[in-house]
Amino acid sequence: PATDVLEIAFRKRPELVPENPAVLDRKRKQDFRDEIEGEPLPPGRGDGRNPSLVYGLDQEAILAPGKGNMGAIWAVSAETGETLWNIEQRAGAMAMVATGGGLIFGGDAAGRFRAYDELTGEVLFEAELGTPISGYPVSFAANGKQYVAVTTSMSGIANNTRRFHPEVMPPNQESKVFVFALP
Repeated sequence: PATDVLEIAFRKRPELVPENPAVLDRKRKQDFRDEIEGEPLPPGRGDGRNPSLVYGLDQEAILAPGKGNMGAIWAVSAETGETLWNIEQRAGAMAMVATGGGLIFGGDAAGRFRAYDELTGEVLFEAELGTPISGYPVSFAANGKQYVAVTTSMSGIANNTRRFHPEVMPPNQESKVFVFALP
């Protein structure tokens, strides 16, 4: 905040590939009522549309040719628009938070939570949390001590990372809250 640096976490979305029109038409006509074999929808089951199609969960996707990385972090000068640094990585990058002390905290779908130097992008701290980072990190103070917290769980970015780069995915997809005390 004090340096006029804008940090942006990018998640490169894979390109969705159109399916065979006949298969797509069949899927559009099907709804998840079929899964209940004619029983009325239980309360809260929605309007009968297939959620896999509504939310794009059941579509093929490919990475752009020659573009294997799904995540990127860019630091840009808010004053000049100049790119100060950038990092590309295989796992999708998630939200970040900048602190008044010149640190940036952020995680990725591979479960790595990091602290970066705001001006150089140097990794100052890294913890492998064993489950994909999914939430926005927050920084707060309590009893005169500074903390940073982040949540983990599966997400659309984690699912895409698992689809294209399963080797970087952590073994768990548990929902947790991690809190770190700053020195």
